[in-house]
Order: sequence, then C-alpha cells, then structure tokens
Amino acid sequence: MTLVSKADPLRYILSKPVLSGQLAKCSMILSEFEINFVPQKVIKGQALADFLAAQPIPDNMELREDLPDEEVFTIETSSWQLYFDVAAKKCGISAGIVFVMPSGGLIPYSFHILAICTNNVAEYEALIIGLKIALEMQIQSLKVYGDSLLIIKQINGEFAVKHEALIPYHEKAKHLIAQFQTITLNHVPRSKNGKVDALAKLAASLTLPSERDIQITIGERHLLPQIIDRCLSKEEASRALQETHVGTCGPHQADPKLSAQLKRLGYYWPTMVQDVINFVKCCTLCQLHGDFIHQPPQPLHPSILSWPFETWGMDVIGHFTPPSSKIHKYIMAIIDYFSKRSKVVPLKEVRAEDVANFIRTHIIYCYGVPSKITLENALYFKCKTLVKLMEKYKFKHSFSTSYNPSSNGQEKAFNKVLCKILKKMVTKNKRDWHERLLEALWAYRTTVRTVTGCTPYSLVFGSEVVLPLEVQIPSLRIAT
Repeated sequence: MTLVSKADPLRYILSKPVLSGQLAKCSMILSEFEINFVPQKVIKGQALADFLAAQPIPDNMELREDLPDEEVFTIETSSWQLYFDVAAKKCGISAGIVFVMPSGGLIPYSFHILAICTNNVAEYEALIIGLKIALEMQIQSLKVYGDSLLIIKQINGEFAVKHEALIPYHEKAKHLIAQFQTITLNHVPRSKNGKVDALAKLAASLTLPSERDIQITIGERHLLPQIIDRCLSKEEASRALQETHVGTCGPHQADPKLSAQLKRLGYYWPTMVQDVINFVKCCTLCQLHGDFIHQPPQPLHPSILSWPFETWGMDVIGHFTPPSSKIHKYIMAIIDYFSKRSKVVPLKEVRAEDVANFIRTHIIYCYGVPSKITLENALYFKCKTLVKLMEKYKFKHSFSTSYNPSSNGQEKAFNKVLCKILKKMVTKNKRDWHERLLEALWAYRTTVRTVTGCTPYSLVFGSEVVLPLEVQIPSLRIAT
C-alpha cells in the first residue's frame, strides 16, 4: 500500500528510522498494513498542456469580459494623434495637419508655405508646425503619422540626414520631440490610410471660390530662428576672436567694442558676447596694460564744426627711452576733430622743417586746407617756417596753455589710446615700435569711436574697410 499525504506527523512516523515511546507503538501498529510514504510531486506545465489538449478551445470562441470572481481594472489612454501631409499647387506648397483627440474629435489646420522649397523641406515644416501646436496645446502624449518615409526614418534615426538643407529642420524637429513625455512617429502609406489622403485635400482647400466672402485669420510662424548675419562655427568663432583682438592690426580692444566690431563685419554665433568677455579676460597684455581709472566720469564738451577736416589737433609724443632700432625717439601725431581721422610719423628729432612738411604733405595735400590747427605750446610750433606756411594757405593756429590743457584734449586722448595700443603690440625688447606704428594707427582707424558711433575710416571714405579677417573667413560682402 502506498500512501501519498501531506500530514507532517504521519510523514514523521513513517520516515524516521529510530522511534521511541508512543511513536514506536504507532509504528508497530501500522507496520502490518505495509504503508510506504511517498512525498507529493509538484504539478508542472506538462499537466496544463495535457489538460488543454484534452479540452481544446475553438478558434471562433469569444472571450468573456465579465469575470464573476475577479475585478478587472482598465486605464483609458489619453494619447493624441497627429497626421501631417503637404500638397503641391500652382501658387506654391500647402501643408495640412489634423489632430485626433482621444475622444475621437478632429482639429484640422491648413498652412501655405511662402518660401520656395523642396517637398522634403515642406514635409519637415508641416511636422514642425504640428509639433509646435501640440506643445502650445500642452499635449504630453502624441502619436504622429505621415506618408513621408524619408522624414519618419530620419527622425527615428534609421536614415542619416545627408542633405545640408534638411539638417536645421531635422535638429529643430528633434528638439521639439524631446519636449514630449511619450511620442511615436509612424509611417503610413497614402494608399492604406484615408486620413493622410484627406490631408492633401485639406491642404488644397486653401483656394476658395471667388463668389464666396469669408473672414479668415492669417498667422505667421517662423519655423527656425532667423539667422543674424553669418553664424560661425566653434572653430571659426575662435579664429575670428583671435584675428580681431590680437591678429594683424588687432588693437586689443575691450569686449564691448570687440563684439560690436564682429557684428558690424557680419559675424555672429549664439554665445558671442560671453565668449568675447572670456577671451579678453584671458589676454595677458590686456590685463598688464589695462586702464586704472581714478577720476569720476565727466560730461563731454562737444565741439561745433562746419565740415570735415576743418579743425585739427597736433602734438608730439616722446621722448621715448629706449629709442627704436632706427633711433626714432618721437612720434608726431595729428587728428581731425570731426571724423577722428589721424596721422602719425616717427621722428628722430623734432625740427621746425619737419612740422611744416608734415602739415603740408599729410594734411593740405591729402585733405585740403584746414580752417584751424591747435598746437602745443612748444618752440618747434612757433618757428618762422610754420608761420609762413600759415600765411600762405590762410589758416589759423592756436596754442594750448599750461593753465588750460583741455584746449587740445582730443589730441591728448588720441595719444593715450595710441600709446596703449603700441604697448600691447611691441615685442619684449620694445624697440620695434616704429614698425608697429602703422598697425596701431590702422587699428585706431577701423575701431568704432564712442563719441561718433562710427569708425574714422567709414566717416572719411563712406564705407567700412575690408579687414584681413574678412578674407580668411569670408564675410557677407566678400562671399556675395
């Protein structure tokens, strides 16, 4: 006799080899029946398979939804559906999108693409418009359907974006998609989905009959941010900063003027202002030769001038120690009060003949006869040669005095800026300043002056100068 049981006492009595007391007596009584204990085995999947094989279920049998002994919980999904498509017309390309609400309602939109573009660009624009509207409606879960296999595969990452015109649209679409909690993009062939085909009819319905007058709302949307001037890459931006600040004729100008000059040349990148600030802070020469302003700002005193090159201010800078490698010790400088146009020459000695030749050659022969020249109160400005020159060309001269040094303040300000630029351009031996003088003058002429808001070069010649940076990284006017 074989007994299958789960009772713990019986299993203990029949399986234990050595027993005593009541347990031994029970074991002796049960021994006459030849009882063997066999533990119960676990019912495996084979038993279920045998049961289903013995009780087959018909294929057409309907499953019961009402379970009497179970509670079934169902969750209704709130996913919206978006269908997009484009249609070509004689007047251009139209785009249509339809939102399907979770309750089954439809919200159609129709657009007309004004710019001339390819069909793939139009498909991207329709998708981006739909995603933007969905975000404005605060839709978090969205299922997108379209008949453009290329667009769907590129967004899903199965196809690579090789055409340059599609790259900005692809990046914009990916940026919008990342703002949804759940979103799926599915390709639906036009022949298998009536909604996609209906979108083409919706887009074509923009043309209204001439006999009907209705009021419609026209909205304008910019899919991509408008590009300011010419957007540079990271490498080109680094080259532009290097060349404009410390390159050929680079004046080591401060961050506001540096960013303004880059914008004026037609260059732009999103982090330009912050990059300019960080670049100037890391320039060692700008930190060593920076200004230490100890006086509060004062209001400017404008000079009333009739025409350009009417009044000039003239001064001599020096004596420089040590002199240049060609024994130059002085710099003769002159500046126009109207346009801030300046001219400088290095000199070994300052003589009366040098002053007269400088005015005749660099002022009268280049810009015409001035009305007045303001000079420093020095002996080489009070010579007979200069007096004869003034009597010949009938222009006046005045001398600044020690008790009124601001009478030639513009020339003093120009001298300070010129010397500051030279300090940042010369080498360690500081004896090549005569070679860097023209570069420093070029930098001054091509930088916007705060007083006029323009560069001296543009005020004189009517247009901006072509800088070396524009040749290395072609600007808009060079590229076109």
